[in-house]
Amino acid sequence: MADEDPDISQDPQYIGDHELFSESGPGEPDPRQVFGDLIGPDKPQGYGHDKRLGNGLAAPESRLDLWQRLQWVLICGIGLVCGLLAYLVIKAMPPAGSHATSDTPNQVVIEGRPEEPHTVARDSMTAGVGGSRADAEEYLCKGQFDQAAKVLRSLIDRYAVSAGNEASRDYLLWRLALCEQAMGRSDQASGLLKMVSESRYPVLRALAHYHLGLEADRIKRYLDEVGSFYQALALADAMDPLGPWAQEFRRNCQYMIARTLILEALSLREDPIGLPDAFTVIPSLQDPWARLDDDLWSAVIRFGASQFNDALMGPIVEQAGTQGCWKVVCNGASLEDVLKRLSARTGIDISWTWEGMAGTAVVDMAARRRPVYAFAECADPQQALEVVVGSVGLSLVKDPKGTTVVVDPYNYRSLGEHLAILRQKTIALWRQFILDWDHSDLLAGSYLALGLLYEHDGQQTEAIAQYGLAASRSSDVGLVSYALWRSGLLREQLADYVGAREELLRLTEQYPQAPMASAALMRLADLDIRVHAYEQAAAICVKAYHLSASPQAQMDAASKAGYCLYLAGQYQQAIRWLDRYIEIAGAAADPDALIWLGRSYLALGQPGRAVGFLEKAIEKITQIDKYLDTVRALVDAYLAQGDHIKALAVLDGPHPVQIRQRERVQVDVLKAKVLSSIGLNDRVASILEESYKTATDPNQKLTICILLGRCYQGMDRLERARDILTEGLMLAQTSEATGEIAMDLAYVLFRLGRMDKAISLCQQVLKGQSSGQVKNRAKDLLYAIYIKRGDYDRASKVLLLSEQG
Repeated sequence: MADEDPDISQDPQYIGDHELFSESGPGEPDPRQVFGDLIGPDKPQGYGHDKRLGNGLAAPESRLDLWQRLQWVLICGIGLVCGLLAYLVIKAMPPAGSHATSDTPNQVVIEGRPEEPHTVARDSMTAGVGGSRADAEEYLCKGQFDQAAKVLRSLIDRYAVSAGNEASRDYLLWRLALCEQAMGRSDQASGLLKMVSESRYPVLRALAHYHLGLEADRIKRYLDEVGSFYQALALADAMDPLGPWAQEFRRNCQYMIARTLILEALSLREDPIGLPDAFTVIPSLQDPWARLDDDLWSAVIRFGASQFNDALMGPIVEQAGTQGCWKVVCNGASLEDVLKRLSARTGIDISWTWEGMAGTAVVDMAARRRPVYAFAECADPQQALEVVVGSVGLSLVKDPKGTTVVVDPYNYRSLGEHLAILRQKTIALWRQFILDWDHSDLLAGSYLALGLLYEHDGQQTEAIAQYGLAASRSSDVGLVSYALWRSGLLREQLADYVGAREELLRLTEQYPQAPMASAALMRLADLDIRVHAYEQAAAICVKAYHLSASPQAQMDAASKAGYCLYLAGQYQQAIRWLDRYIEIAGAAADPDALIWLGRSYLALGQPGRAVGFLEKAIEKITQIDKYLDTVRALVDAYLAQGDHIKALAVLDGPHPVQIRQRERVQVDVLKAKVLSSIGLNDRVASILEESYKTATDPNQKLTICILLGRCYQGMDRLERARDILTEGLMLAQTSEATGEIAMDLAYVLFRLGRMDKAISLCQQVLKGQSSGQVKNRAKDLLYAIYIKRGDYDRASKVLLLSEQG
């Protein structure tokens, strides 16, 4: 079979796996060769310049003694050299069971760099071209990736000529890729991983695709990343011999698929707070390979290779032992062939055509012919279909008829529809992850991810529920604080101000060091401003100011604290905080703060100081409504100083913003107010009459009617006052100004002697929904009318009614 490599251990032209696992490095010299070099080549011994007999030959006894002595000396020397060499060899050999272990995340295999290898002998051996797998794993464990890479390259060079050692060679290439990745050589690592991803061993394919997915995550190529993790998940059953580690591998693949798709779905969303680290971090995966002994290591690498090789003839889709469980093994079959067989065997209806709002989308033939590589020994048909389609970069959706449709995420007609489909698919993936791994430490992050997706999809209620689960089932400070923050914002959008306040208050009190704690305090202040709790809002802003670390956050807190105190009528405290804001902001101070500061000084009776800040504010304002509001305050300040000329100059002079007809009427009303204060009622009436004709806004016409009526009263033009106020009363109908304009008209009628109509208007005001001040005016006028008529009974009743409130 394909997973049974030929036995090449006896063939001298091959270097087999037995040498990869030898305790001594392949480069170490044979002890027998060392001894032979010391002894020298064979030659006759004892033929020296000995003393000869008279015939020229050495005496037999002398030669024998000399020969024996030389033999003993030689034997002793050989023994001494052998003992010394044996001692050196034993000292240089690594202790038994010295395979390194690693429990660090596999993103870079092993992180950190512990102490250097202890023995000089091993360093000198591996620094050259020698070493074994055990040496490489030991260097990997200690974080010495450059040394590990040297050993691995040496082993790969030696195994490259051995056709029967594909498993070992592919494994070494994978480990070398992890070394390159750890040393920051991403291009080299990607090239090696792509080579291993084409291995005929499904285990190595799965590992290579997993790390290719991590590399795609680093450069934020999310759709490529999804395809890599789906491919790793499709081959994950080949790792079953590793037991619990295989389950952890599946969990990480599922998590990374869902995590990557949510990042893609939220990629166009603007979120200044950002995602918490607990969600963006890549989950760790233990590295068991250095702990495996030689036999188990070889068995794990070769597991499933036989079935994977059999699938070269065609995809294997058959029912496994238990009902509803299917075996799906593919080795390069086209996606279309695999889906045809899956549909025929399992009954799943599959379509290549998606009818969307933007038109019809069809997966092209090139995508349908993409090769599929999968090894699933027992899978649910729908899950098998999802993984198979995802492994080739495509996706599945359900159409309204319930048919499963294959779509290409790279090819879409409408971005909105594409993102909507992506969100719905990602929601389904996170729900499946929660069902499959309900005891995982990643569960809280899954709830947070669902909350973000529901929020992005406009389902605020569902999002709030998921944020609540994330906050209650996690101990991670960053994750909990982020969930509370998002939940509080959503509740505020839904007008659940009480719930929003509870969430934000919990965030600020329990997690004051969270990144969004300062922003949460400012949102709390906004909620209090909504219900007119200005002093409470100011206290929260002061707290935010003292907790803020950045100048910008302190500026925002000081500015809002001053605004809240201004609204609360605490003008002295408002000036204190607004001054602090301007001190930090300098020339970049917001005109709003200058306006509040000027109004505060004006309320304290210091118009001179108010004018200075209001004039500075006008120079910076670009919004027309804010500009008119500031002009109104500045005119009040000039009038408080008695400087009517400057007040008129502001209104008649050039304006830094474009004044339209509606705004022109407001300016004319302000000018009439200034002229009225100096008794120029004729000009006031002329300006207001012109404005009344040009005004188109009913509210503006009503305001002008009231001002004109009072102006004509001051000029004793009562008939004209009555006509304009009657017209204004018809305009008012049921507005808040109805009671006020009715009372103005009643006073005019009283002065004209039309008492009955005046009494009728007063009685209507008393029965209506006017303010207490307007009703008091009605009672006073009724009392005056009855006294003038001599109807003291009714006058006393009105007086009694006034005393009762």
